[in-house]
Amino acid sequence: MKTMKTQNQKSSGNHESSVRNALAQVYGEDEVTMTPGSGNQPGSPGDVRVRSEWLVECKTTAKDQITIPHRWLRKVQTEAMLGGLRSLLSIRFGNNSNRVYYVIEDRDLYALMHRERTNT
Repeated sequence: MKTMKTQNQKSSGNHESSVRNALAQVYGEDEVTMTPGSGNQPGSPGDVRVRSEWLVECKTTAKDQITIPHRWLRKVQTEAMLGGLRSLLSIRFGNNSNRVYYVIEDRDLYALMHRERTNT
């Protein structure tokens, strides 16, 4: 029997798909995978994975604000490190928002900035 998805599940799925598609444009289709329902699948961490690069956890809220518990950041960071990846927390506000924000660890941000400045 097929279960109906809640509006929150639909919004979360749309967010994960949009992140996956955006990253696939940068890294290539074969390099980016999505794990729908990763939160309820032991051994399948993160919502989106860029092979050898990033593990992304996606959070969606219909509200205009969100509280980010430290445990979310530690969880995605730990799961990423276990896979030899860097971590990102992706946040989308509102069910119809096209804008996505990322929480990134400082050392990863500085490394990206350095690469951008030196074009390496």
